Amino acid sequence: MGLRSTESLRIVVLFNNDYSELEPGDPGFSSRIDVENAARSVVDALTARGHRAELLGIDFPELTDAIGALLDDPPDVVFNLCESLQADARHEVVVPALLDLTGVPYTGSGPITLGLALR
Repeated sequence: MGLRSTESLRIVVLFNNDYSELEPGDPGFSSRIDVENAARSVVDALTARGHRAELLGIDFPELTDAIGALLDDPPDVVFNLCESLQADARHEVVVPALLDLTGVPYTGSGPITLGLALR
């Protein structure tokens, strides 16, 4: 049974906010803050289409609380834009792995694909 295009979904747009520890001059700062800008654009686009979209920025210290919140009040889907944790792209696999383990549906590649893409 597919979703109708008129059905309003609750969508959590998840992104990494691990740039807060970086200095604005750091080479990784601008690419990481661009993830937040992209996440805001996704929320705006989803909201304009009638969905209930919300933004959730995380880094490693908030990860347990964020997954708990998603389990306590599950969205219809998580739009996963997390590209790193603790400013390390090798941790990109953690979020989809946890979402798989908890059964929370999400967009994007799974942890195995992301892990293979690192190599």
